Amino acid sequence: MTTILIVDDHDIARSGIRSMLDNEPGLKVIGEAASGEEALAVMRKVVPQVVLLDVQMPGIGGIETTRKILHQYPATKVLIVSVCEDRLSPTLLLQLGASGYISKGTNKAELLEAITSIMAGKRYLSPKIALGIALQHIEVGSASPIDLLSEREMQIALLITEGR
Repeated sequence: MTTILIVDDHDIARSGIRSMLDNEPGLKVIGEAASGEEALAVMRKVVPQVVLLDVQMPGIGGIETTRKILHQYPATKVLIVSVCEDRLSPTLLLQLGASGYISKGTNKAELLEAITSIMAGKRYLSPKIALGIALQHIEVGSASPIDLLSEREMQIALLITEGR
């Protein structure tokens, strides 16, 4: 049985994801959280195998939540579920150790495929996100300024885009 924690600041998003997963054999949603801080509090009581995590949330946000979860619970898989489909967010979160990154526009079949893949030890990216990351490395011409940033510079750039 794969245990799952859903973390999103929008109740409707958490409810929608839960409804997709509730009757799936082999999956069990063991909790929900509306922020990174709340997710960490839930995880002090029960540690899921998979955390479905939004990036843009109030408080510490998805980036810092990912870092803290993977530091404190290294066996837990973090699957990012976000509307952010730029190259910067997925690249940084994968560098931090997230197991996958999918769009909130994903259908149930892809969500299940992503969970299955990360539980098998693979990384999973939505096709659109994977294409964007792949193309940034093969485009002819000068390197993207994003590619020249250090990991810390990327973290700061993302925090700025979140208005922090």
